[in-house]
Amino acid sequence: MSKIKLQTYNQSQHGIDTGKISPSAQVIITKLIENNYQAYIVGGAVRDLLLNKQPKDFDIATNATPDEIKSVFKRECRIIGRRFRLAHVYCNHEMYEVATFRGSQKHGQRELKKGQIVRDNVFGTIDQDALRRDFTCNALYFDIQNANILDYCNGYTDISENQLKFIGDDRTRIIEDPVRMIRAIRFQAKLGLKMSDKITQATQSEHQTIANVSPARLFDELVKLFHCSNGIEAYRLMKKFNLFQFIFPKIHSAIDKSPQNKSFIERAFNSTDSRIAQGKSITPIFLFACFMWPFAREIIDRLENKKVPLYEAVNTAANETFIIARTRLAIPKVIQIGIRHIWLLQYRFNFTKGKRVFATLENPRFRAAYDFLLLRQSETPELETLAQWWTDIQKLSAQKQKELIFPPRVKKIKLSPKSHTCYLGLGSNVGDSQANIKKTLELIDESAHITTLETASLYLTKPWGKTDQQDFINTAIKIRTKLKPVDLLEALKMIEIKMGRTKTEKWGPRVIDIDILLYGNNVVKQQHLEIPHPHITERSFVIVPLLELNNEIIIPKKGKLGKLGKYYDKKSEANDIIKKI
Repeated sequence: MSKIKLQTYNQSQHGIDTGKISPSAQVIITKLIENNYQAYIVGGAVRDLLLNKQPKDFDIATNATPDEIKSVFKRECRIIGRRFRLAHVYCNHEMYEVATFRGSQKHGQRELKKGQIVRDNVFGTIDQDALRRDFTCNALYFDIQNANILDYCNGYTDISENQLKFIGDDRTRIIEDPVRMIRAIRFQAKLGLKMSDKITQATQSEHQTIANVSPARLFDELVKLFHCSNGIEAYRLMKKFNLFQFIFPKIHSAIDKSPQNKSFIERAFNSTDSRIAQGKSITPIFLFACFMWPFAREIIDRLENKKVPLYEAVNTAANETFIIARTRLAIPKVIQIGIRHIWLLQYRFNFTKGKRVFATLENPRFRAAYDFLLLRQSETPELETLAQWWTDIQKLSAQKQKELIFPPRVKKIKLSPKSHTCYLGLGSNVGDSQANIKKTLELIDESAHITTLETASLYLTKPWGKTDQQDFINTAIKIRTKLKPVDLLEALKMIEIKMGRTKTEKWGPRVIDIDILLYGNNVVKQQHLEIPHPHITERSFVIVPLLELNNEIIIPKKGKLGKLGKYYDKKSEANDIIKKI
């Protein structure tokens, strides 16, 4: 695009209320001007003010270099960036981005690879900077001294006509930075600026260049896009230009397999848009959980048909889904954990009796998972009844809730004479570890086939292996059961699932860990089960609570526990136990 004549619009023409401009941004600009530099409010802030919207950020452009900005603001300034160096200036506990005018030279520190800008530290004048910006609507500069808008690229007229246009050749601008396709979609969906025919054609022909964007940056741009307050329109435009299909090919195929799935996704976006309009909180966890769900559900259904336990099926489906998404997108770990919890809670909603109902209601992800359940109602008729049950219970008083979810107490099943005395070890170091242990003991005691005989004290212990985590709370319990060892292990795994345990790295932190330490005088060696526990004589956080329960415990084929403890010393505190609680 060739340079056009500067057009200036005064306040009577543009009508911007200067009271809406951040006072801190004005302070920063004034200080730069006092030091003989040019400085303006630039880009999206000017655009939004013209559209009568309150800007989220007030970016500043100046002819001062980053080092010169640093010399003006000193400790209140930090230089960042590799691709393009700029300054973060702090004022009144707020951060403002101050960028130096970019130049038009094709030399210096500007570097392109296959047409894409990878380094761009070429500084210039205000008119050169305007021509280097992506859209005409972003090439506007607000002069706070005179309340004038400076327009070098006809952006003011384009905004007035609700037009979205690139500055320069459309295909070149997209190749330079493919994220501009997503930004164009966001501006049309959020601001109502219609993409020009040239942008549409260039996006259709160059949509595959989105693969050149780093996975982390692409995730951030998609979050901004889908949370633009008109996410449903943004989603439709992403599909229209084949961008959604290209980023999520298998997930898109799963969505497109049925009208039910398509409707589910659209309802999810409508729900998020509605929350934004009402000023309610939103999280990317919810939307990403929604549009990856049809793909994950296919895996869950397939594994369930193979008799894989439901908890394991959900976790496997989550793992496979994240691996598929990873080819284009870097979904942060915290988002993955949130998505996994929302999916797991869908199956905990099936339990409508007992203390687990309160555990579900108190889960930090309950609200998002409940909203997710409401969107899923059309999957099966049973879900509609279930969703209504969870809707109704939230409206009841605490007393009414207890009356509804606690069934009449059933007498404990008497164990057969062939039942065995067993010892279990419990450990937790995630969240409120003492509360986790207490809830787990209650769940064990509720089991119809397990009778708790005695519980040892709680011990604060150091973590093993992976030491960069919080200390554990450990204890041991003595039980009687007629369950076979493998069935007892399965029952304990189900309790771990109810407590929200997910598999992590070896030695990693966990909500709850339950181990079978001893099963009578039996020796068991199977693929996933070895009794006595292979490390029973090595760890004092096992030995000490066990001896508290029974100081005459005999380990099959090994002898008396008190004499076998490798680290246990009767005369001194055990090395990995910090204290008794």
